Amino acid sequence: MWLRDRWKYICCRDCVKRRVDNEVSCFDAFSGYGDAGLMTSITGRAVQQKKIDIDAVNIRDYTQDKHGRVDDYPYGGGAGMLMQAQPVYDACQSVMEKIPQNKKKRVIYVTPQGIPFTQAKARELAAQDELLLLCGHYEGIDERVLEEVVTDYISIGDYVLTGGELAAMVIVDAVARLVPGVLGNEQSALTESFHGELLEHPQYSRPDVWHGKKVPEVLLSGNQKHIDAWKKEQSILRTKERRPDLYARYVRLQECRQLLMKQKLLHIDMIELINRGRAQLLYFGQGQILLKDMEYEIYFHACVDPSRFPDIRTWTLPVEKIPLAVLHQEE
Repeated sequence: MWLRDRWKYICCRDCVKRRVDNEVSCFDAFSGYGDAGLMTSITGRAVQQKKIDIDAVNIRDYTQDKHGRVDDYPYGGGAGMLMQAQPVYDACQSVMEKIPQNKKKRVIYVTPQGIPFTQAKARELAAQDELLLLCGHYEGIDERVLEEVVTDYISIGDYVLTGGELAAMVIVDAVARLVPGVLGNEQSALTESFHGELLEHPQYSRPDVWHGKKVPEVLLSGNQKHIDAWKKEQSILRTKERRPDLYARYVRLQECRQLLMKQKLLHIDMIELINRGRAQLLYFGQGQILLKDMEYEIYFHACVDPSRFPDIRTWTLPVEKIPLAVLHQEE
């Protein structure tokens, strides 16, 4: 499990990692399994600069078995061994009891049965105060402890790994990049793929001619307005070609923007949210638009057709509750 206290992470499988103010705690039965990958490159530099702190705690220290076992055979038979509830629960509690009650926290079980991990989910998790990632091993973890402690189930893809550590490392790396100060250039996080539902544009470096292929002239022009327009155009074309599903979401978001532009002064905040690539479209229909600010988790609702104002409570939304909303209504 990986925990983050405004960046405290914990990775647990038989182990935990934790981070304060940017601290990572990792629980692992195979101590150090994930450290090698997290202690290099961008995340490694963040650790050295004290933006992220990583500790390791062996979950086997919490077992009551005299031989240090944390697994046993599953009831009902079946292949493989199952991680027991007691050591996992006690390891989680040892971290949870140190987290102040007023901190926003999530406990995530990394599993193929979870919802797909996306950049939008990474932004959502980056907004939490405390983040714990529980990683299964063997045949998984006793269902009873999952019911007791887990708030979210997340998958990094439709395939099976030996353990959840690699998946946890993927999540930690993706979320850590969104922590202020972790990337040397804060603009990097705003121009990468999936920002605004688009893939990133093609990139070129020196030399300007390689294997007979030239860098596009516009990138050498020095005209930043033309360069930005080219990048946007290429992002749209690449997304349409390689990710039609993502492109469809982009088009839908632009349709919303066009409707909002008809009452620009009234809806300027929602328009800017779309322009800055921070808008997640949750509902669009019956003259209604519901957006979520993926950075601050604020929801924005606009009624672009005053003659049709249905009860929002009847909508089927991909969220359990809306903690804070801004409502737009034409006079």
